[in-house]
Amino acid sequence: MSSALLPQKKQILTELKSDNQRLKDENGALIRVISKLSK
Repeated sequence: MSSALLPQKKQILTELKSDNQRLKDENGALIRVISKLSK
């Protein structure tokens, strides 16, 4: 049973890592914009 779930868990983990990286990139972009605006 647990071995059948493993590929699905790996897929979810991959998606989460990808989402996480995208959010980090977006955060970085927002921080740059905000710091330019506040000067």
